[in-house]
Amino acid sequence: MNPDYRSYYRALDVAPGCTWTQLRAAYRRLVRTWHPDRFDQDPERRILAEEKTKEINRAYQVLSDYQERHGRLPDVISRPEPHPANAPHYPQRPQAPVGMVAEPEWATDTRTIRRGRSTRLLPLALMGFAAWMTYTLWQPAATIPTWHEPHPAKVAVPIGPVADHGADEAADDEGVFTVGSSPNQVQAAEGLPERIRGDVWYYGKSRIYFTDGMVQRWVNDPSHPLHVAFGEPRQHRLQTTFTIGATRSEVLAVQGPPLLETDQTWDYGVSRVYFSGGHVSGWYSSPFAPLKVKR
Repeated sequence: MNPDYRSYYRALDVAPGCTWTQLRAAYRRLVRTWHPDRFDQDPERRILAEEKTKEINRAYQVLSDYQERHGRLPDVISRPEPHPANAPHYPQRPQAPVGMVAEPEWATDTRTIRRGRSTRLLPLALMGFAAWMTYTLWQPAATIPTWHEPHPAKVAVPIGPVADHGADEAADDEGVFTVGSSPNQVQAAEGLPERIRGDVWYYGKSRIYFTDGMVQRWVNDPSHPLHVAFGEPRQHRLQTTFTIGATRSEVLAVQGPPLLETDQTWDYGVSRVYFSGGHVSGWYSSPFAPLKVKR
C-alpha cells in the first residue's frame, strides 16, 4: 500500500504542496516544542511528548526519504467535496401516531398533501440520488502542475562529465558536487535551493537537474556560480554513513543539517552527534530518529 502522505503532512503541521524549506522549518519547530527533556517535571506530559516526537520523526523521515529520492516532496491528490446545492434532498417521513403503523410513503398518492408537506416522487428521488453519486464519484482528480524546462542552447560551462585529468582530485575537495552526487551532497556544497520544481533545483539563474535522486547535469550561470567538480565522482564520495573521526562536512552530506548546532554537539531530534576538534567523537542514536552511522 502507498504511504498515507497526507497524515505525514498533518503530523508536521504543514499543508501538501509546501516547500522542502517550509517542511524542515516546521519539523525543527515541532521537535523543539515536544522535546521530552522539556517535561522532566511532568511524567504524564513527558510520555505524551515522547509519543508525539516519535510521530513527528516518523513523518519527517518518510517525507525526507522521498525528497532525497525524487528531489521533491510527494504530491497529495484530493477529491473536491460536492457543493451543498448539488446534494439531493430527501424529505422526512411523517411519524405515525403512537399505536398506529405508519403507511409506506410509496403506497400513497404522490399528489396528496400530508400534514402540510408534499411528498416527492420516488423516481425523482432516485434520479437525484443517482445524479449526486455520479457527481461525487466521477470528479476528475486534481491536476498536478507539470513544469517544462526548455533545454538550454548555450551554457556558461560544460554540462556533465568532461575529459579532465584533475577531475578525480577535484571530486575529493570539500564543498563541491559532481555528476552522481546525492541531494545531501549538493546541499552541503550549495546550501538550500531558492526553489524546487520537479527534479530541478534553482540557485539564482543556475540550475541542477536530478534523475533518480542523483545529479545528472547542471546549468552554471556566472551570476551565481555553482561549486561543481567535473568528472565522475569516486565511489567513496557517495558515502551513506559516517563514523568516528568523520568531519562536519561528511556528517552534513550524510545526515543533513542538524536541528540544533553547537561547537561540540549537533542535535537531530532526540539523537545527537558529538564533536571534538572538528571531528566526530561519538553519538547517541535514538530508535525514534536513527542516525546513519557505521558502527
